[in-house]
Amino acid sequence: MEASLYLQNISEVIESAICDYDYEASWSLKDPTAIRIIELLLDQYHFQDTQPKEENETILLGFKQVAKQMQKNLKKIPNEEIIKTLGAIYFVAVRRTRGNREYLNIIKQYVGLNTEIGRMRVI
Repeated sequence: MEASLYLQNISEVIESAICDYDYEASWSLKDPTAIRIIELLLDQYHFQDTQPKEENETILLGFKQVAKQMQKNLKKIPNEEIIKTLGAIYFVAVRRTRGNREYLNIIKQYVGLNTEIGRMRVI
């Protein structure tokens, strides 16, 4: 993804939506919550799972919020590109976390808030 601004823009939409949700939770989410949200997004986009199987209300609400932003801002992006990007985000999140907020702090610092392509981000 480093060599593709196109995929980076897709990633920024997704990760900034995660940041928005974390912000609404007063920056209190932990990486396992964000990772589970990403897993549910992969289930939706890759496996066409329309009903997420999740009992944790915080995770389910985050999934719905991020999915809504993705549908709004990535509607013209082919599913294959979204799936590829979600896979890369998942890989990075799992690699960077130690179970606390390591991944969330990285995206907060480098992506920030704002979920629309082409707008300035709040960092």
